[in-house]
Amino acid sequence: MRTMAYIGDEGGAKAMEEEFPEIHVHMFADKRGADVVERKASKAMGLIRLCEYYKIPLAETIAFGDSMNDYDIIKIAGKGIAMGNAMAELKKAADYVTDPIDQEGIKNACLHFGLIR
Repeated sequence: MRTMAYIGDEGGAKAMEEEFPEIHVHMFADKRGADVVERKASKAMGLIRLCEYYKIPLAETIAFGDSMNDYDIIKIAGKGIAMGNAMAELKKAADYVTDPIDQEGIKNACLHFGLIR
């Protein structure tokens, strides 16, 4: 699998996907660029493979994300948590929205769900 970055707006990202249907362009939260990945590759597939290997039910997993490259893993994890600085579309897909990453969002979500004290 190869990954590359795209610098530009959403219109250019959509045009790139139309021209190259084998890729997906995941916009960053700031909407000034994106990760470009093969459609068959995703963080969600990585989580699925880890769960299969370690025999962990997906329902017992938690995923954090702030960009659209996290959309699939947020949807498939047992609990999908979007950072407060995430794009609106990712927040809608999440089970929970925490504080922004630079305001201890991961720690605060872990406290909220009783994962840490």
